[in-house]
Amino acid sequence: MSLLVVRNLYAYRGTVLAVKDLSLIVEQGEIVALLGGNGAGKSTLLHTICGLITPASGSVAFGGQPITSMAAYERARQGLVLAPQGRRIFARMTVHENLLMGAYGQQDHRLIRQRLDSVLARFPRLGERIRQLAGTLSGGEQQMLIMARALMAHPRLLLLDEPSLGLAPGLTHEIYDVIRALPQEGITVLLADQNTYLALSVAGRGYILRSGVVLREGSAEQLQRDTTVVQAYLGNRGRPD
Repeated sequence: MSLLVVRNLYAYRGTVLAVKDLSLIVEQGEIVALLGGNGAGKSTLLHTICGLITPASGSVAFGGQPITSMAAYERARQGLVLAPQGRRIFARMTVHENLLMGAYGQQDHRLIRQRLDSVLARFPRLGERIRQLAGTLSGGEQQMLIMARALMAHPRLLLLDEPSLGLAPGLTHEIYDVIRALPQEGITVLLADQNTYLALSVAGRGYILRSGVVLREGSAEQLQRDTTVVQAYLGNRGRPD
């Protein structure tokens, strides 16, 4: 049984039809890349999957259950969690307080402590800044905090929206090392990123979006060999330094 099934989805971003008749599947334990340039519909799709945008039509199923009409907070309780684009942190709260917000609703303090220890092991820099105000972190550290806060919710499926956007290469590779290891801990990943090369380096499969429709889909190897994809989305951009 597929973990996530999206069928014939249409969704608006404001007055613009940003996702058009889009279907995709994510299997348990996969990293699936969602690729395309700015305005391709990646963020709109992720926001619709997690319940922040109501689709015009189509369906979303998670864990074999229909969730198209389910509220966003109920989807999060089911283990479908978004790490949003734009470093949306609580700037006037400490790193520790931001992380605890990711475990909101969990009453077992022992379990919260275990999750906190786990995310700080993944992101040691956050442990060094645990009492620091989140708004004073660097851009890369704020992106780490966004991911760590999402992981505090103990997701079954983690939706990552542009985790490398605006980051220096060293921090980008550090974050991608964490992403690569998540399926080993039972966390499935749907990853949206304009850095096609990096995304396909960790993903098993991918979907290329253009203007809200799926232009190509296939294994990471197939997409990397596809001449159209290479010319449009790879070239020399995004390759490691």
